[in-house]
Amino acid sequence: MESISSLNSSVEAAVENLLDKYKNTIQQIIRSTKDQVLGGDWKRALDEWDRAKWLDDRYLDIETRATGVLDFIDDVNKAIEGAPLKQQQDLLKFMNAEVDRLNNMTRLRQIDLDISNKKLEVLQKQMALEDAQESKTRLRLRRDSQGNYTYQYVADEDQINTREQELRDTLEELRQLAKVDVSDTIDAVEDKLT
Repeated sequence: MESISSLNSSVEAAVENLLDKYKNTIQQIIRSTKDQVLGGDWKRALDEWDRAKWLDDRYLDIETRATGVLDFIDDVNKAIEGAPLKQQQDLLKFMNAEVDRLNNMTRLRQIDLDISNKKLEVLQKQMALEDAQESKTRLRLRRDSQGNYTYQYVADEDQINTREQELRDTLEELRQLAKVDVSDTIDAVEDKLT
């Protein structure tokens, strides 16, 4: 019986020894694989993942970027339709400059597109103000130096004041967008540093 008991003990010891070797081999394979896949630095891999996720959340992907730029071009083309020749030229020059600026950006954010659209709106408001200033739609009775009365067409001051206020409001909206952009950038940098 003792020999059976001794044999059982030897078998148990051999099985435990095999299990230990098996566990060690598996752990070594896992470490080796992790080192090969992650370059040996799990913390660095997690940091890279966090950075990639942060960039993905902050910047537009290629499809959204292309759609945003094409939408901007479409908005400018709609503004060009029916505009006088000088305004068409100004809008086309503006569009080319903004599209170049957007396309040259390594990473494009939604706020960059929003700022371009707001700049377009400012340009349109400036053109509307110029039209109001140049448009002589009101008749005004004038008396000349000889005492003669004549009717003269003049610009509508109410319309000019309205267009000036619209332009000021749009410029303020653009300023607020730029302010939000700077604030968001500072917050993002502070978050990455902490």
